[in-house]
Amino acid sequence: MRFLLPFTLALGLLAQPRAAQTTGEEVFSMGVGPVELVHEGPLVPDNYTNPLFTDTGFVIRGNTTSGEEFHLWIFWYRQIGTHEFIVNSDVMQVSLLRGSFSEGNRTRMNDVPFVNKGQNLEDYRELGTMEVTYDDNLVTWKFENITLQFKSNHWNVKGSYAGVALDLQLEIRGKEFYHAGDFADLEGCDSETTATNYNCSGIAGGINHVYASGTINDNGTALVIDQAQGVHERIIQAKDVPSRLDIGLGRGSLWLHGWGEKFSWFTFTSDEGPYAVGMLNIGNGTHVTSGSLNVTIEERGHWLDSKTNVVNPSAWCTTAVLDTGVLEANVQAFGRVYYYWLRTGGLMIVNQMTADMTMTYTPYDGEPVMDKGRAFMEVMKTFYQQPLLVD
Repeated sequence: MRFLLPFTLALGLLAQPRAAQTTGEEVFSMGVGPVELVHEGPLVPDNYTNPLFTDTGFVIRGNTTSGEEFHLWIFWYRQIGTHEFIVNSDVMQVSLLRGSFSEGNRTRMNDVPFVNKGQNLEDYRELGTMEVTYDDNLVTWKFENITLQFKSNHWNVKGSYAGVALDLQLEIRGKEFYHAGDFADLEGCDSETTATNYNCSGIAGGINHVYASGTINDNGTALVIDQAQGVHERIIQAKDVPSRLDIGLGRGSLWLHGWGEKFSWFTFTSDEGPYAVGMLNIGNGTHVTSGSLNVTIEERGHWLDSKTNVVNPSAWCTTAVLDTGVLEANVQAFGRVYYYWLRTGGLMIVNQMTADMTMTYTPYDGEPVMDKGRAFMEVMKTFYQQPLLVD
């Protein structure tokens, strides 16, 4: 289902301008809009007892003034409901890969040390460890010694976790793409009545790209960000929390982001559904598309990880056919982080890839626009799933 249209074919199709195709397959939401303060807050009371998965966080990809390349993952989670989560808990996760890479090393995978903490069972914290508050001007997520605040289209992250101390500033690039459901479709989740939203239900979530600046201190090594961009995610699944093990079957789910000076983009595919969505930020516009006829990710290279003895993809070509034109990007990874997600009845393996990319956007009514920059890939796949025993 995920066969990539050769770009020569895509260019040929441009001779006969066409819009992105409707596939009839199941897709996520296609809404686009500004990042809303009311959606960034808790939406449910602190003592909410229904099944729940709610998160917020960032992936940041950039370099430092000392010449190191890095990617940083920082996420806050609350997970309730033992049908999906073995333990009801609050979770904070920080992953950091950094290093100095020669031009040659950036054309192939490298076994680079990384920091990762948060998804092991012993990392889980009691419900209530994480504090999420909202008022008319400010949203705050606090987990032990690390705090995220959002105000006026600007986020600040300050504090430390797992030996990584952060002082970050993040600014919006483009609009939010409600790829996982529109917040307007939630029921009983009004931000003004959070304290009594005991029956809040629905699934919503979005991503938007960001510019990042600030400092990172990795276990005593101080780093100043030179240039960096990233992605912000905000998701809530209330009362109905889909099985991640089911979603991760087959080839699993692939999240691919690219950031350049001229434009940035996002493509996502999942075998289950199937699902496929894409986003492009260019000029003052944010353009989106969906369906496996319009969005593809093809593996173009593989690497035997010496630590895990597992062969993983390390290079990709992705295409997104939008109403305004066609995007194609080639991505080469040169570093990785890996960890697992433990779920009731099974286990998921997650690989995050630090990468570079080149990209071309060909509008139907103009000349191709070429750019290059940094990229990030996440591959989440079900490792095994076992039937649940019923007494």
